[in-house]
Amino acid sequence: MARFILDVMINSDENVQEIICKVLKEVIEDCEVVASTVSTITVIDETNTAQFYSRDGKFTPLMNKLTKQQIENYNAELEKR
Repeated sequence: MARFILDVMINSDENVQEIICKVLKEVIEDCEVVASTVSTITVIDETNTAQFYSRDGKFTPLMNKLTKQQIENYNAELEKR
């Protein structure tokens, strides 16, 4: 099994749930491995917190780490299943 982090930038005025569903549907339909095996996808944050940093000025990709709250959200979602 492998685990991936997929960050999707969403503007604050967009319908978050609609965008998430659209992206996930495309991933599942376009990726044969995901579509044909046991896979789970868990939304851990509906904001852009701790994401999308690049190498410009004072920022670095190392800032793109999961926050404590995101990890707690993931664990809480697993407990619901």
